[in-house]
Amino acid sequence: MLKRSEIFAVNGTAIYTPDAPFPFAFGHLQGSAGRALNGYTVKDTVRYGVPSFQNVRYSAMTLAEFREMYALFMQQSEYIDFTFYDPTIGTRNTIAVYCNDIGGDLTSLDGEGLIQNVTFTLVAK
Repeated sequence: MLKRSEIFAVNGTAIYTPDAPFPFAFGHLQGSAGRALNGYTVKDTVRYGVPSFQNVRYSAMTLAEFREMYALFMQQSEYIDFTFYDPTIGTRNTIAVYCNDIGGDLTSLDGEGLIQNVTFTLVAK
């Protein structure tokens, strides 16, 4: 049974603590980019410092835990509020994200069942 996190939450509901290390990246959101005739790169930066969370990972979870997490991340609303530890400000932060992908390896259908290598891919609004 996985433990609830004191740091991570979706819409205010604590989620299970992801496996460490927790993957995150901050990048610039580009509207368009290309090369001008003079050879210089021309960029149209829409937003700076956009966080992304590629493959928030769980090594294993039961089917019941997976269904609970699936319901939290794949809600009908377009965006969810994701709370995480933000190293750029040194504390918890909440941002609007959408869940782009959920995957895993279904290894057992007996009893409760087991899913390994579960990943959630979150993209900032």
